[in-house]
Amino acid sequence: MKRRVSDGTAAVVITNTVLMERLCALVPPPRKHLVTYRGALAPAPGLRPQVVPRQAAAGENEG
Repeated sequence: MKRRVSDGTAAVVITNTVLMERLCALVPPPRKHLVTYRGALAPAPGLRPQVVPRQAAAGENEG
């Protein structure tokens, strides 16, 4: 630890097994999306057209 905790603890000693259990808990399951969009940025909400700008059709910006 960078600093001692208020009770004076300066280090935490854990076994190899406990360390591996904690590290394994951080690994995501296979074929699972890590980013999930919810709310207005989800794939098909009613508010999405008001939040995400529409793409200009080809030829609209040509002058």
